[in-house]
Amino acid sequence: MLFYVLVVSFISRITIATIHPNGKTKFLGYFSNPQEAAKAYDKAAALYFGEFARLNFDNLKSNEKEE
Repeated sequence: MLFYVLVVSFISRITIATIHPNGKTKFLGYFSNPQEAAKAYDKAAALYFGEFARLNFDNLKSNEKEE
């Protein structure tokens, strides 16, 4: 089983993603699977933390450099 940063799955099979910029919790949404929640977290982490973001998927960081 894979675990992603700041992604929580419940028995109801709903996955929630959150991020904590500046010590405050930001709700990113409900997702049908952990991978989609992790992608949402990665986008928010890149926005809030830039080059210091801890991403779940490294390819998001390399895609942003190309743009």
